[in-house]
Amino acid sequence: MTDAAITCSGLTRCFGNRMAVDRIDLVVPTGAILGLLGRNGAGKTTLLRLMLGLLRPTNGRVDVLGLPAETTDATHRGRIGFLAEDHPVHTWMTVGGLAHHHRAFFPRFDQAVFDSLINRAGLAPRARLGRLSRGQRASACLAATIAGDPDLLILDDPGLGLDTAARRDLLDAILETVRRPGRTVILSSHHMADIDRVADRIAVLDGGILRANCTLDRFRSAIRRFVFHFDAPPREPTLPGLLTWTSDGNDLDVMVVAPDVQPDILAQSIGARSVREVPASLEDICTAYTGPRRPRPTLASTLAKIRSTVVTGG
Repeated sequence: MTDAAITCSGLTRCFGNRMAVDRIDLVVPTGAILGLLGRNGAGKTTLLRLMLGLLRPTNGRVDVLGLPAETTDATHRGRIGFLAEDHPVHTWMTVGGLAHHHRAFFPRFDQAVFDSLINRAGLAPRARLGRLSRGQRASACLAATIAGDPDLLILDDPGLGLDTAARRDLLDAILETVRRPGRTVILSSHHMADIDRVADRIAVLDGGILRANCTLDRFRSAIRRFVFHFDAPPREPTLPGLLTWTSDGNDLDVMVVAPDVQPDILAQSIGARSVREVPASLEDICTAYTGPRRPRPTLASTLAKIRSTVVTGG
């Protein structure tokens, strides 16, 4: 088995004059849970559709499980599971019929796994999919997808519109999936708490450009929040790696790409009397990193001062 579940090389996709995915180089290791993040319109769904072979690249390539994504071999396709955000189903079909439908495409389909998952979700095999709630349909679709025993599970915001309990059940099922050796998951989600709970790696898209590709721990440590105190109201800061800033009286609250900087040295460089580092949530970090307020420096450009690449590592 290859060490990479997915390899993107110069992957580009244009729609007319609009570049939705811009020369992405990305390797997703086998066994990883990758959280794919970005604002609406950042290119996440386009990237997933390229990985699934539903779109062809304008330039570059993407290999999935060792073969080009557009490979149509049924055995290869049967190793990839996909769940879309709107959980599309045939409304006339029953929950049990959904399993029968998936069995035709996934030769390793495990009926016992499917039965266990729908039982946990409180779904009857004879229930019509069209009469289920959004959360129940999501549970049924996820059960069928996971029961197919995919080596690669791609989830495009599957928790969208679900209540807290339904999202928790969905995440539990995802975690059970990757406990099996060699299973890889890509989870695109707007719920930062979901990413924080299950992912061990993160990729951040911003305007079709890959801005971060690293472990979740690396991303957290690279972007830091400081509150500086001055003797007088501060002016707009000029800090290397500055993402966002706000002022309140004599205090200046900033977020910067600064994985290795010493807070006291940073305070001294801008004439602050004191500084304290405060924790930032993953949502705060991602919002600052992809926010529109000012050009976003990257970790590599901050450290090297001259290049514009991505937050990488791990």
